Amino acid sequence: MKYLEEGTKELHQQYVDTNKVSAEAFELFLKEDPSKSKKYLQWMLKQYLQNPTRQRHIIDVVKAFDPLVNRKIVQKDESNIYTYDLESLDDLIQNRSKVKTKGEVKKQAKEEGSEIIQETNKYLIVKLKSHKASCFYGANTKWCISGKTATWWDQYWEGGITIYVVIDKTHNKKYAVAVGPAGTKECFDEEDNSIDYADIKRELGIG
Repeated sequence: MKYLEEGTKELHQQYVDTNKVSAEAFELFLKEDPSKSKKYLQWMLKQYLQNPTRQRHIIDVVKAFDPLVNRKIVQKDESNIYTYDLESLDDLIQNRSKVKTKGEVKKQAKEEGSEIIQETNKYLIVKLKSHKASCFYGANTKWCISGKTATWWDQYWEGGITIYVVIDKTHNKKYAVAVGPAGTKECFDEEDNSIDYADIKRELGIG
């Protein structure tokens, strides 16, 4: 805290005591800096000197940038706000605000495109309801339904075929199970090779 106070005091001397920035503007930027260490304060002051009519915009940009850093959507060198001016930081925020973290993608896939049917400490069975969910749960497999385009997924879906994913938690393996309208099952391993569903049930103890 003492270090923080000393750093703030130095900035006050540099900007307020030299009449570059008013005390009111300095206090506002200090108050609105969303970081505990007030690491954005000097950047805001510098931008204010160049853009004195855009005080509110400077604050809003910083408040939009900080969550992107905390969520690790902006990382490493990109997280250094002092490499940007107001315009370039605004552009970065516009581009990255649409990006979702892996956790957010997983949550969205679960909420919007899948349904957990059964889960134990050994396995997880998920019913897929969208191509987005298929891409998420089928990541790192060779399943055609999990490709970049939804062509194969749409064909299965329109044909009344329901897709399930069985995840072997112990061995970190995935199996796709396609159930036809009449109840017939086709099963595939991660390499898209056919496999007997009875073998999966026996191995994982699925009832």
